[in-house]
Amino acid sequence: MKAKIEWYQEVLELEPSSKVFFPLARLLAENGQPDDAIATLRQGLDRHPEFIEARLFLIELLHASHRDDLRDGEVGKLARLLGAYPGFWDAWSACLAAGDKGRDTALALAFLAASFRSGAQGALSWTSVIEHGLRAMLGGNGADPAPVFTPTAPTVPPVSPASPVSTAAPQAVSAPSAPAPAAPVAPDAPDAQDEEEEHFSLRTRSMAQVLAEQGDLKGALDIYEELLAAAGSDEERADIAGVIQELTNRLKSAGEGSQRQQAADEGQPLQGKHKLIHMLESLAERLEARAQG
Repeated sequence: MKAKIEWYQEVLELEPSSKVFFPLARLLAENGQPDDAIATLRQGLDRHPEFIEARLFLIELLHASHRDDLRDGEVGKLARLLGAYPGFWDAWSACLAAGDKGRDTALALAFLAASFRSGAQGALSWTSVIEHGLRAMLGGNGADPAPVFTPTAPTVPPVSPASPVSTAAPQAVSAPSAPAPAAPVAPDAPDAQDEEEEHFSLRTRSMAQVLAEQGDLKGALDIYEELLAAAGSDEERADIAGVIQELTNRLKSAGEGSQRQQAADEGQPLQGKHKLIHMLESLAERLEARAQG
């Protein structure tokens, strides 16, 4: 793991704007270096503030490290973003309500969605929701109890942000079955089977990702073609084949766009390409020097 950490650090030093800061931070945290992981994430998020998964991981590390001052600031940034999309919480609630074990969480998410819609004025109160629910179950004035209705997929009707929200208990309705949201996928790190190897080739999936991020789609495709030929399982081959198809489509689109601007681009230096080649050459020199040392 130490060799992988050093490899990522060298790539990040050569290209500070790369998103490899995220897998590097994960390796640092797994290696018992939470402070270094936090510092890496904060530097990376300064350049990529839209990287939500990296910010979630930073909040988790700050909370575990009891660094509440920094944690609260990061939570505030993410809370403003997530609170602006109440439909996301409704959709998550509907997905969980379709199963038998997610009803409690689905109700909590539906409550959050309604709270975000109502805003500061007319915000729902959890106490009022419980009170109205009990009154409905007990029959209101203590007379004949109303029949108990077991919700299967409770949702809250959409409310315009400008309209006040009623505190009456929302009537439960059945939500259509929907697949659970896919878990975020972290950027690919080097395969686990290479964990104990002392020598690392530049022709890795991580380097292909760096090339693709820098715009060298052809170089990334070349590496993925080699990885596809050496894949050891059908699942790995299918995964790599999907990435190759995506890069091929991007390369085709980029080619069509470049043809329209070819005349304007003639004679201009390929600064991005030269910068990437320089980065790779520098990294190769460092690895060679380390091996000789």
